[in-house]
Amino acid sequence: MAVIRVTGDPGSGTTTLCKKLALELNYDFHYTGQIFREFAEIAGLSLTEFYIKLESDPELEKNIDKRQIQLMLNFDRLVVDGRMAPFLPCRFKTINILLKVSEGIGARRLSNRPEYQKKSIQEIIESVRTRVQTEKERYQKLYGETYMRGIEDHLAYNKDIFHISMHTNFYTAEQVFQEVLRQILPKTKSLLASS
Repeated sequence: MAVIRVTGDPGSGTTTLCKKLALELNYDFHYTGQIFREFAEIAGLSLTEFYIKLESDPELEKNIDKRQIQLMLNFDRLVVDGRMAPFLPCRFKTINILLKVSEGIGARRLSNRPEYQKKSIQEIIESVRTRVQTEKERYQKLYGETYMRGIEDHLAYNKDIFHISMHTNFYTAEQVFQEVLRQILPKTKSLLASS
């Protein structure tokens, strides 16, 4: 059995893909956003307030990563969606997937989400740039400059880390799902045969 780990640019379709894969393969689906929401609820904070708290409390982010690591050390048949997911320890065979998208198309897709509906495409682009930069700074504090440079190298379609890489600019969510499924089925069958 395997753990399928998906990361990608904001608006590239990672969460939609993960939900479809989990349903198709009868895997459980876990995503960082879900863990963030659970931690925010426990702390009695809104999600926005929780993100602000992360900037001043890096250990909180480490606890979230630890939660995701625990999932990947104890359970297989998982689809995991998260920026750091492919780089965290896992006890089982893994299939790592990277989705990329250009800023403009990613922003147009994000404009359908409630938190972005009153913003222009340019405002969404700026918001995403700020979020990505803030995340990068947080991760550098948590994991160190060298580690982060290694991750950035891996995100450049590194085939040693990612078994499947796809630029989703000109594809619908269903087309992305069908293409990833086409590539993933032989990999999951070979993992089953080797376990």
